[in-house]
Amino acid sequence: MKIVFELPFYSSSVGGIVESIKFAEKLGASVRFQRKSGFHPILNVPFTLGMPDSTFPKCDIVVTYSDNPYLDKLVKLPQIGKVFVYMLSYGMSYANERHNALHPKVTTLCSTKKIEQAIIKDGGRVTRIGFALDMDNMFDEGKERFDNSALYYHPMASKRYPLAVEISNALYGQKLIDNVYTFGTHEGYESHKKPAGLIKHYFNASREQIRHLFNQSRVFISTSNSEGLNLTPVEATLCGCPAVICDGAIGELFIDGHTCYIAKEGDYFDVLNCAIELLSDFDLYRELFRDNMRKIVKQYTWDNLLNNFKKVIDEPDN
Repeated sequence: MKIVFELPFYSSSVGGIVESIKFAEKLGASVRFQRKSGFHPILNVPFTLGMPDSTFPKCDIVVTYSDNPYLDKLVKLPQIGKVFVYMLSYGMSYANERHNALHPKVTTLCSTKKIEQAIIKDGGRVTRIGFALDMDNMFDEGKERFDNSALYYHPMASKRYPLAVEISNALYGQKLIDNVYTFGTHEGYESHKKPAGLIKHYFNASREQIRHLFNQSRVFISTSNSEGLNLTPVEATLCGCPAVICDGAIGELFIDGHTCYIAKEGDYFDVLNCAIELLSDFDLYRELFRDNMRKIVKQYTWDNLLNNFKKVIDEPDN
């Protein structure tokens, strides 16, 4: 059986893309990237570049992504068999995601209970197969920490990056941090007001670079109000950098006061106070959140995900 995973582009830092590529590798599948991302990745899976057209590889199954804007074209291709949409998010690009999840010519799969409930509420049929986490390269190096905070930059409005910068400015003004590390696949972080030299940005950072950033930081601040798996705070926490996230982006890995602090969505003072609390007793939260997150992450294995997926594709109706 030939399986192709269709993705929008390659990225080493976007959690959903990283995990989908690993999923393809575990299944012995290939990957189809719709567009180039500025460089050629070195992957352990065969891949092609192109849109859903006559050049799309002949296959029995296509697994495509949550908000694919070209799904209607994909399902009409004569050289492909069944189409599965694997929902790693639901709400970030709601119009496309809802259209795809309810599409009559696809089988909808999802990663989390939260996404499953949202799709059912919208009148869709969905099978939750879960997700897998491969976090071996994200760990606490045990080194001395600097007074830094870490932020993930993305221009999408739902990420609320300007709010995170405001909070970092306040922490800097209170002399609780000296620097801010940002990273992401987009430029534009410098457009927000900040003290000169406060923010150091890493564009298209490697996994190793991201781990080092977290291992030099004392708090990770996420002000996003909509996420998929929301893996970046998980990675930060495993690296001993305790995180504060907002309640609009919580998933199955986040337990307030146990693996992170959860603040009210868009509430400047709530996020700020959570960050101050984490910084005030860094050693306590570094160890508490890190060790609790390790235990939870171990539950999400590739064996479970692969078995669940194979059960779905083996069902007669699919």
